[in-house]
Amino acid sequence: MTFFYRVSLVCATIVLFATNLATGVWAESPKMKMTTPIPPGIASPDKAETRLGTLNFLDVKATVEKLYDNLEFQRAV
Repeated sequence: MTFFYRVSLVCATIVLFATNLATGVWAESPKMKMTTPIPPGIASPDKAETRLGTLNFLDVKATVEKLYDNLEFQRAV
């Protein structure tokens, strides 16, 4: 492979990704005619009461710290 071929390949890849981002390829998928709505009872809750305390899944940093503290405790025992 020559240098210019590699550079043109890299440039083409960058342009491809840029156009995909600009056109919204990763946008939310359209709602189809036969789509079944998700029942409210099977969605994950925002909070969970555990023996470690309340795990708030919206406050990721605090929840992760509690879970890692628990893992360290389990490994120590």
